[in-house]
Amino acid sequence: MTAIRLGAMAGFAVAGVGVLYAIVLGYGMARFGLSAPIRDPVLAVMEVLTVAAAFPLVVHAVELTAGRQLGGGGLVWPSTAYAIELLAWDLFLGISLLCVAGTLDPARAPKTLRRLVQMTGTLCLVGIIGPAVGNMRLQLIGVIGYAVLLPASAFRLAQWFGARRRAGAA
Repeated sequence: MTAIRLGAMAGFAVAGVGVLYAIVLGYGMARFGLSAPIRDPVLAVMEVLTVAAAFPLVVHAVELTAGRQLGGGGLVWPSTAYAIELLAWDLFLGISLLCVAGTLDPARAPKTLRRLVQMTGTLCLVGIIGPAVGNMRLQLIGVIGYAVLLPASAFRLAQWFGARRRAGAA
């Protein structure tokens, strides 16, 4: 299978899942109306479709399978695969983490937790400077964000949610 065919298949798969999602969303809106949240089982189907859409987008899976079969076997800058990788890890993850930090209620979430998630997202975003200026050493700033601070942020978030759950049960 050629890389072009693999890319086309992934594109059609994402588009197909998107169409299914739109149909299920429309059904949910018709069933529950616009003023009430969509509930299960429609919500569960929407969530499954969201997860299904991620599979054709996973650059690592392509790199580990087709990339090696085609003689790639590594991410080298500049390349389309590496650009997609950095788009996901530096830009999209960085923006997502800043959004997460923004949703943490200052009255409930510890300031240190909000700052850790903000710092993680910021370092991810700063990593995009490397490919933008052609100095991939600068991209290591993003690597510190997603390889070092992201696990720490996830662990602290899990602790915080666990403590809130236990406090709610008490």
